[in-house]
Amino acid sequence: MKIERVHWRNYFGGLALVFLFVEGMTGILLSLFYEPTLVGAYDSIKELYSDFPAIGAWVRDAHRWSALLLFSAIFVHALRSLVRRDFLVTTKRIRTLWVAGVLLTVVLGLLLLTGFVLPWEWRAYWTMEMLSNYFGAIPLVGSVFEEFLVGTFTLSRNFVAHVVILPVITLFLLDMHLVVVRRRTGGVSAYLFKHSLLSLPFLAAAAALTVFVPMPTSDPFVVPRPFEGEGIPVPEWMFLILVTPYLGHGENAAFAWGFLLPVVLLVGLVILPFHAGKERSRTKKEDHAMAVDSSVSRGRRAGLARSGKVRAGVVAVAVAGLATAAFGGLYSQVHVAPVMGCSSCHNVARGNRMGKPPVFFKDRTAIPLNDDPEWLVKHYYFPQKWSERTTRKPRPVSR
Repeated sequence: MKIERVHWRNYFGGLALVFLFVEGMTGILLSLFYEPTLVGAYDSIKELYSDFPAIGAWVRDAHRWSALLLFSAIFVHALRSLVRRDFLVTTKRIRTLWVAGVLLTVVLGLLLLTGFVLPWEWRAYWTMEMLSNYFGAIPLVGSVFEEFLVGTFTLSRNFVAHVVILPVITLFLLDMHLVVVRRRTGGVSAYLFKHSLLSLPFLAAAAALTVFVPMPTSDPFVVPRPFEGEGIPVPEWMFLILVTPYLGHGENAAFAWGFLLPVVLLVGLVILPFHAGKERSRTKKEDHAMAVDSSVSRGRRAGLARSGKVRAGVVAVAVAGLATAAFGGLYSQVHVAPVMGCSSCHNVARGNRMGKPPVFFKDRTAIPLNDDPEWLVKHYYFPQKWSERTTRKPRPVSR
């Protein structure tokens, strides 16, 4: 396949690259206004809406909605590659591409998490608490990870990780993942340009979401009603798939579904081309050569072409069905998190300074509920039901 013939097979990979470029450009603009301190972070975000409503607010919302579409494009691209069994091509170059793609997905997930914490409103603070409990559930070494995250966390370190460390790793893995593109005529720049044109419908969708579904940070000027926006997901809703097992399972089962299973899946995807590829002795290039060999009859070649189209159609239907089922199941779990749910209770007008958690937020003896992962997640989703009065005793954490 020549890169000049932009095919649907690599469309979502190119779409993800386009949105990654959008994220980089909008992120650079946001970093010019952001103040990575507990006192100033939230205020610097609010100023984008109050002082620069036409540009600053649009850039921030574009950054957030583009992250959602980036995640969606990566998911469909990875699912398509898995269904098509691209890992069966066992050349060293393709193995490198596959492994780099799997690791790139993990790094982009970390970018999503660190970016979600940066505004440092109560939703971000709650996320930091859930994340530390998430790793704290690991047997034997979990308490060490939990204490490390809580004890060493600062917004400035999180900011450096988001804008320096993780982007550098992303560029390195992206260079490895685009090894095939770089070998084609025109290189990455031509690839990005052509896919930018093909991505116009999704870019238009991101622009429409930015304009018509803004996520303003306007407290205390606009005090939302309690639980306003319930049923509408925020752009960062997709990462919560890792903590949703705590909603309906015991802690051990939640650890198995929320941590152990993703780790096993990740390791399995990394080693897949090194194991499954042994079952196939020919490469795609050899298969193609056999298909067009002069010894093959014209009728046989026509049959191969028809079967190829049927196979492509089956793959398309399978990918669409699996993606719809996955996103539908995820949405059914997280859509109840209100857009303005945290700010409906935690804001200046109600006596709590949103965006400025208490100075003892790292002291879990002062806030024992932060050691209860199940309560944290349920309070995040159902604050009207799971308040301090309805909680159970937190699990003990060794120190």
